[in-house]
Amino acid sequence: MAGSGVGRHEPGCCRLFDLTVVVAVAAVTAQFAPNIDDGRALAGLVSFLQVFFAVWWAWMNFTWFASSYDTDDVPSSSTRTT
Repeated sequence: MAGSGVGRHEPGCCRLFDLTVVVAVAAVTAQFAPNIDDGRALAGLVSFLQVFFAVWWAWMNFTWFASSYDTDDVPSSSTRTT
């Protein structure tokens, strides 16, 4: 949908968390890459999947929680009418 993100911005903490997840996935993949190069992909696959799943699960739950309970929906005290 064109223009659906107009006027919305993502808090800095969300961007930082997304970047942290990208770095974590890159680090896990870098640890797994030598196993692939040596032809031992199956040996490191279980540990790679466990760590990758833990990182992905944390990111997914944080993202779901942040979008479900968005603090932008709460009116501030200066905009309330009594």
